[in-house]
Amino acid sequence: VNGKAAHGFRPHLGVNAVEDAAKIIANLDRLELREHPDFGTGTVCTLKTEGGYTKYSVVVPES
Repeated sequence: VNGKAAHGFRPHLGVNAVEDAAKIIANLDRLELREHPDFGTGTVCTLKTEGGYTKYSVVVPES
């Protein structure tokens, strides 16, 4: 997921990639997973997410 940086005073000019990723993760359970004849239905598990800057910033993160 990619975002677009924006100043915290005008966040509407940016895209918050962390919020967009959270929406995707929250809806993973809606996926219709295929069934394998030997292994059954697959699963999806979010193991790690990363985003933002290492320092405090008033800028909406790009990723």
